[in-house]
Amino acid sequence: MARRKHLWPLFLLPVAAVLALVLLAPKRPGLAPEPPGVANAPRVADLGGRGRSLPKTDAPAGNTAPEMPAGNERPPGPEPEGGEPPVEEPASSAREIDIYLSQLAHATRVNDARGRSLAHTALRRCRPGELVDERVLAALETEPGAAVRAEFFAAFHAEAARLQWALRALDRRAGKFLGTDRNYDPGESDELALLARCFLGTGREPDLPPAVWAFVRNALQTEQPDWALSVVIARLAPADRARTTGEAEYAPPDALCKSVELELRQLLERATAPWEQREQAFTAWALTFAGTAGLFTALEAPALRPYLATLLDLCHQPRDKGWQAAGWLRFVTGDHDALRGAVQNVLAGDADTAAKQLLIQRLGLAASFPHRRALLEAGLQRKDANLGDYLAAWGRVVESEADLKLLSEAADSADPGVAGGAIQGLSACGYPMHAAANAELRRLVEQGKNPGVQSQALGAVLAGLPNAGEKEKLVDRYLGPEFDATVRAVAVGHIAAANTERMKQVGESDPSPRVRQAALTRLGEMKDKKLRPYFLKVANNDPQPLIRQQAKKYADELKD
Repeated sequence: MARRKHLWPLFLLPVAAVLALVLLAPKRPGLAPEPPGVANAPRVADLGGRGRSLPKTDAPAGNTAPEMPAGNERPPGPEPEGGEPPVEEPASSAREIDIYLSQLAHATRVNDARGRSLAHTALRRCRPGELVDERVLAALETEPGAAVRAEFFAAFHAEAARLQWALRALDRRAGKFLGTDRNYDPGESDELALLARCFLGTGREPDLPPAVWAFVRNALQTEQPDWALSVVIARLAPADRARTTGEAEYAPPDALCKSVELELRQLLERATAPWEQREQAFTAWALTFAGTAGLFTALEAPALRPYLATLLDLCHQPRDKGWQAAGWLRFVTGDHDALRGAVQNVLAGDADTAAKQLLIQRLGLAASFPHRRALLEAGLQRKDANLGDYLAAWGRVVESEADLKLLSEAADSADPGVAGGAIQGLSACGYPMHAAANAELRRLVEQGKNPGVQSQALGAVLAGLPNAGEKEKLVDRYLGPEFDATVRAVAVGHIAAANTERMKQVGESDPSPRVRQAALTRLGEMKDKKLRPYFLKVANNDPQPLIRQQAKKYADELKD
């Protein structure tokens, strides 16, 4: 029998070797035992620059002198009030500032928004500010590009330096500010508007320099250049201008607007500037009156009657237009009778239809005006040329079945203007008559005798449906051949944008050219290159030359 070999000593040999190396290895200094008294002493946490050394436990008795701080440690004592003191930016050299300005110019020329932001941030951190303004001024003197100059202008540190450059530009380029020199470089009008906002300031007292007053009066008198008129009117009627000090108390006339009262009135009477700018100018002009009597008397002039709608909107329509804010001309709110008399005189007088139409629309929106319903009822009874406008506004005051019946009967009128106004009124009905008005609109679509009225009613119904599934079902229903082509064309306009296959089908198979063209127009507005084969197909196969020409135009626009 063979003798059994024992292998366990082979496993113990490596373990024994490791233990021998550990025991015989020299001790490292970091592992030396600490002296008595220090091992149990409290330690200072690693607080970086805010750590403090603790006194040694083995210091001689009576020696209370603090140990000097080492490294970034602060001396002992209370923390400075307000936390860490602000870190002063190191002074920048002129060359460094010039480099940042050149980077800003390059980023502007290549339209690099991130590069512009980084350059502006670097320039804001440069110190001292006087040196920055000096280098910016030098760069502005030699820069030919208007867009780059505008960015340089924004890099000024001091407002005084910014104003100095703006006034210098007004003196040097007076012709371009006054509109006598129309040779503007690319982006120069935007730069001039930026400079004008600077030298016009934000105060309310008329303490502007003579050259600036000449610019203001020229813009109001000539309405040129276009950008200048916008800047001046925004300065005269800012959005944050609080006009009253109480619910029905009128503040004194505005001194700045009073200085150009004549120019503002002439601008309103000429009525050649865009309507939105004239509304803003009216707001500034209204600030020149010391009370309601003078304002309403002035509004009796035929040329100023249209601005009564603006006054009504300012007082009773909270919609924000940028230049309109809560509190503006709130004094009129307390004088309801005077405002009602002015509105009634215009609506019952010989004013033109367009002026009355705008006033009626604003009257319908003036939810807080207590005489709104009475004025609309009087207009409905007159049955004048603005009857459709009164019906459209009446929908906003409908409160009962009788009010709704008035609109339902008018919707069956043979007069398209009256029927269209009634449909607009039905679609404007709110709670609690919204459901009943919607049912009446559907009845008009199904049973209406006038295809134009049917199509308007269908558009109102589909526009008011929030449920996409229900809307799709109605669209499919009214695309049926039993409905008039005008109705089907409206239904095409409400096909879901993602359902291009349905639009293609209608554009190829509907017997009416009007409906096919409506589908083709919707597809063409998508600017989708995948639709080019479809446009080519229609351009070759549709029997109508106009539709073929339109399809070819869309196909050519999508060429690679």
